Amino acid sequence: IENYYREHRKDYEQLGISEIFIKTGPVSGGTKDGALAKAGEVSERAKAGEDWKELVRRFSDDGASKKKDGETVYIQRGRFSPAVDDMLFRMKEGEITNPLEVDGGYFIIKINEGAASLPEGQVRRKIESILINEKLVEYVYGLREESGVEVYREILVESMQS
Repeated sequence: IENYYREHRKDYEQLGISEIFIKTGPVSGGTKDGALAKAGEVSERAKAGEDWKELVRRFSDDGASKKKDGETVYIQRGRFSPAVDDMLFRMKEGEITNPLEVDGGYFIIKINEGAASLPEGQVRRKIESILINEKLVEYVYGLREESGVEVYREILVESMQS
């Protein structure tokens, strides 16, 4: 477990953020271009030093963000695409993103706490589960090989679809 944790430490990083979400589409009543322009303006205002909480209250279309009033929430890698995750986890405390396009709108994210690894004790059970599953798969493949069992994936998939 300790070795796995050391080798995969990056997988267990977390980041403290707050976010503003600008919706696109029929629900928001605006166009994609309009939402992008609004998100760009909000991002620039935040970078210029306007009060983040006030920007969240005025502009976020996400009820949860508004309810949290710009409070820090913690995310781990995998919440966004790998490219966005990499960018966010390289950012420093206090930095604010340009608008990030996601399904249904744009996020503007403020980094409240830079990337830090979760303590091993906090992810120990998750790592145990991963290692047990790996061993189980190895064991099953070993049994299959020893007994000469062949799996015809195409036929299996075909039978599952019918």
